[in-house]
Amino acid sequence: MQDLLSAPPKKKINFNEMFCYAFRLTIGMGLGIILSVASQEIWGFGQMLSIFIVLSCVFLVLRITRKWSLAKVSILGVNFVLFFVFLQTYISVAPE
Repeated sequence: MQDLLSAPPKKKINFNEMFCYAFRLTIGMGLGIILSVASQEIWGFGQMLSIFIVLSCVFLVLRITRKWSLAKVSILGVNFVLFFVFLQTYISVAPE
């Protein structure tokens, strides 16, 4: 009876897992913010839909990268940064 009432053992999270989770969360937030601002400018969405887009992007990035190691998440982060540097360069060079 005691086995049924006792709490399950807690999983210990090390620094590597915590850093990987924070990095994935940052990537999702960045992607969501960029997509929500772009969609707001293009289609004129409201604030509630922008918040929904950000939360959806965070959820999708966390869900897709759930089983990834820190190395794979770092490669995704580097690709993310390179893509948005390219996007920023394109926007600054593009004619009005």
